[in-house]
Amino acid sequence: MAYIKDQSHGNYRHYYVRRRANEQYPLPLERDERLALFDRELFKGKRILDVGCNSGEVTVELAQRYEALQVVGVDIDSALVDQCKATVENAFSLQRPLALPLDSSTPDGHSSPKAPIEQEPSRKKRRLNDGTGVIQDGLAADYQTSPITDNVDYFPAFFPSLFGTIDVRAAKLQDQASDTAKRPAIQPDLFEQSKKRRAQPATTNDTPDENPTTDSKVPVAFPRNLVFYAADWPKTKIESDTDGYDVVLGLSLTKWIHLHDRDEGLIRFFQKCYDMLHPGGVLILEKQGWKGYKQAKRMSEILKRNYKLLQLRPETDFDRILLETVGFAKKETVKCTETEKGE
Repeated sequence: MAYIKDQSHGNYRHYYVRRRANEQYPLPLERDERLALFDRELFKGKRILDVGCNSGEVTVELAQRYEALQVVGVDIDSALVDQCKATVENAFSLQRPLALPLDSSTPDGHSSPKAPIEQEPSRKKRRLNDGTGVIQDGLAADYQTSPITDNVDYFPAFFPSLFGTIDVRAAKLQDQASDTAKRPAIQPDLFEQSKKRRAQPATTNDTPDENPTTDSKVPVAFPRNLVFYAADWPKTKIESDTDGYDVVLGLSLTKWIHLHDRDEGLIRFFQKCYDMLHPGGVLILEKQGWKGYKQAKRMSEILKRNYKLLQLRPETDFDRILLETVGFAKKETVKCTETEKGE
């Protein structure tokens, strides 16, 4: 996959910074308000695909804060995938390192890999807005916290800029310092699931699968539960597709696929999402409103020509295609974002 000079695929540089600066954003800048709308259990211990991951902020948040089993980020722009490395290293540099006490049983007095980890007292949790919760549709909603949050936000955000980031290869050393001998191994056939939809169709809502295909008790440390690909995913098979996914994210993506590949290309994208999901899997889709197409088509002559040929509309046709043509079981609207309104 080559580097793309223009931004006609929605491959904006510094997309997350621009998005969060242009709207009321009740969460800290390293958090994504769209993920905060869902129950943590939807992602914990699951295999997740983030299509159009850009520079990887959402992908990293899923892998680090939501304790996903594995998160796969894919983007059409190789330059953005290159930026993902910096995103991962920055997040890894801010989390708490493992602290081992001195072990008198060793000859040199140093800690052994299997020594118990001395837990430091939890820092005071970061308060959001007035300290009570996240604002959703004008209402205060309780923010779901987890013990892992204190470890993730251990160092001040400016530390990587001041001291440099930590090489992610240090994650292997951290694993060696923990009691990995007790960690259950992932069986090779854990994800050997049929991709054919039969008795249990996938859904587009945010309800976790009652019988998930992955073992949520298998801990996989960040950032080793994370991988990125540079590929045009709707048209290309990547290695991780072989195992399928429990959750597929398509955030602020449909407009660009639609304008480039027209109606038939968008339907192929929906169908591939369906085919790649395990039974009971979930597609989280942030549709982009038709109003936004009018400005986006100006980016190239190809988009202008394709725009005139489009018959499907986000507001009236996408749900019908997903439910009646593709085969998703049901759809639930969690929140209508500004992107979906076409702003």
